[in-house]
Amino acid sequence: MRRPIAAPDFELRSLEDKRVRLSDFRGKVVLVNFWTTWCAACVGEMPALVALQKTHADTLVIIGVSLDYVPDEHGHVGGHPAVEEQQRGGGDHEGHESTATARKRVREKVARTARARGINYPILLDERNDVGGRYNGGELPTTVLVDAQGNVRRRFVG
Repeated sequence: MRRPIAAPDFELRSLEDKRVRLSDFRGKVVLVNFWTTWCAACVGEMPALVALQKTHADTLVIIGVSLDYVPDEHGHVGGHPAVEEQQRGGGDHEGHESTATARKRVREKVARTARARGINYPILLDERNDVGGRYNGGELPTTVLVDAQGNVRRRFVG
């Protein structure tokens, strides 16, 4: 039998600008979903996550961690258009903008996606890819299942 691996604790800010720690949910099963607005597979699984949270709200906490702040292949923060923008053919931000402006735009894009998809669980913003770098391995979407004692039980990719 494999020994449980403790899930590294983390603290990130939510879309509502509240500090949220993984350890805040000790005693419940936590499903941590790493996603971006530009990942079609990530956005595609959101309805199932919303339904899962609704059905099991008393025993399960779903946390969505947005990795939209990770720079694109050109080093630009928020350079990827969201799924909705891809479908319209827009959202491409070629010009140089300040990091603060880019971060604000990313936050707005994440909030729009959460509203449009009816997200009923906390969305956290991993602005420096600290948590994503430890948990997701660069693959999207990645979902990590943490048991009530704070141990990683499974990691799902795709």
